Amino acid sequence: MEVECRPVEAELSAATGPAPALSRSSRADVLGVVGELTMWVGEQSRSGIDTGEVAALFPRLREVASRCARRGDPLPPLLMTARAELLTGLARAGSPRIAVSAAERASGRVARELFVGYHRAGDRSSALTVAVVVPQAGGRVPGASLPADLALCETLPDRLRITLTGTPAQTRALLTGSCADVAGGHWTGLAAVADDLAGPSSRAHSIALIARALGYRPGAYDSSDVLVELLASEDSRAVAALLPMIEPVMVDDVLRRTLTALVAVDGNRNLAARRLFVHRSTLDYRLTKIHALTGRHPASPRDLAVLSAAVAAHARATTASTAQSGDPA
Repeated sequence: MEVECRPVEAELSAATGPAPALSRSSRADVLGVVGELTMWVGEQSRSGIDTGEVAALFPRLREVASRCARRGDPLPPLLMTARAELLTGLARAGSPRIAVSAAERASGRVARELFVGYHRAGDRSSALTVAVVVPQAGGRVPGASLPADLALCETLPDRLRITLTGTPAQTRALLTGSCADVAGGHWTGLAAVADDLAGPSSRAHSIALIARALGYRPGAYDSSDVLVELLASEDSRAVAALLPMIEPVMVDDVLRRTLTALVAVDGNRNLAARRLFVHRSTLDYRLTKIHALTGRHPASPRDLAVLSAAVAAHARATTASTAQSGDPA
């Protein structure tokens, strides 16, 4: 598969701008570790071989950011300096044209490691949360404008990823309150950050996808809101049993919308019929068809729980199969 490329010089002028000043010590630290990272990223882009050296540099990025925080350097200049050095280094070390998507992925990972390291510095350590915002299926990914010292925003092809200071509860209040313009009208998954970044990011994305697939109203959700469905969709043996069962329903738009409407109102058939603007007898007829296809009757609370987990597993599997290769969590 070909990857669209354009000159790095154009990417630099469009995306970085002049790098703001840092203290001399912090700038030397950043340039040193990002310089090494650039060398390995450039080598991988040429050879296509994962040397394993890149991942080993991520803990050093956090250490550099922690030292910068202790020196009192602000975070935005640190992020901009690292990004500018990464892209200019790739321009020097690579061919005249590189895959911009690869540069962006490396830049995003560098920024996240620096963000976490900065906010985990010594006695000023902060709780951190990853929020992943997904639009309506096929919809436009929302933009974001949040304070750079408190939130790191990354726009990906199918979602917006934000790393924020604060617990999931604090983040939920922020995204549904003063920053409702960022996530309003979309589904947002929240996951706390421990040491690993990829895990919480992937889980937050899954939570948002599941909430959307189950017909929940747009809003911010954490694992407690979709706990059973999330756990089932993470178990490979459960997924292997659920996907073949639910597939006939998911390929039928009417039955799919009927099932998700019923799940969204916790099995209340009168409310589901109102949501769908159909007569109750029409709804019951559709539920009988779902029973015939799956062996599970949606009118049964136990069976509805299984069907709900199957919808969640299908949503995650479908997204995984259509995701762009190389887009890290």
